[in-house]
Formats: sequence, C-alpha cells, structure tokens
Amino acid sequence: MEENEYWDRLEYRLSSELSLFDVSRWESLWCDGFLHHEYFLKEDPPRVCGTAWIGGIPDQKTSYQETWEFSLFPQVEVGERGDFDWSRLLPSEEESGWLSIDREARTLSMIVGRP
Repeated sequence: MEENEYWDRLEYRLSSELSLFDVSRWESLWCDGFLHHEYFLKEDPPRVCGTAWIGGIPDQKTSYQETWEFSLFPQVEVGERGDFDWSRLLPSEEESGWLSIDREARTLSMIVGRP
C-alpha cells in the first residue's frame, strides 16, 4: 500500500471507529480527510502529526466540519518515511481501542501497527 492510499483508507477506518463511541454523544462523528502531515519518526515516541477534518459535530449543521489535531503513534519499526509498510499501520475492522479522542481539545490519538 502506498502512503496516499493509506491516508484515504485510514479516513474511512477512523469514521468506522468513531461510530463505536457512545452514541448519545458521538453518534454522527466522521472523518473527511487528513492534512498537513509532519513526521517525527526518529523521536521517542515516533509519531506522525497533523490535522483531520471531523464532521457530524453535535448541535451543528450537517455540512459543518472542524479541524482537529491528530497524533498517530506507530507500534512497529517504521524507519524512514518511504521505507515502511503502510499496510501494517492500518487497523483492521476487527481491531478496536486504538483511537482516543478529546472533544474539548479537538484532538485524536491513534496507536496503530501490527507486527
């Protein structure tokens, strides 16, 4: 899987995971894409940071979206940006618990990676 395909597929996977959150508060949240990726792969912990478009915010119009900050923490050796297997960083549909959200701070934290 190429990097561009990864971000497209993660967008849909994130939307699916958001649907598992408490339906009374998070019923309609979804992701409309990721922007501004910064790669900190040699830092401890390695991570990718940027912004994500999040829609379905309660008490807003259907078309309303916010930009949320995200941090993606790979749990596998990633090496250089162009050298790792992006498919290992995509959570499967069976995986859960890899996403944390903070609505007030508008942040997403994703711990991803399969050995």
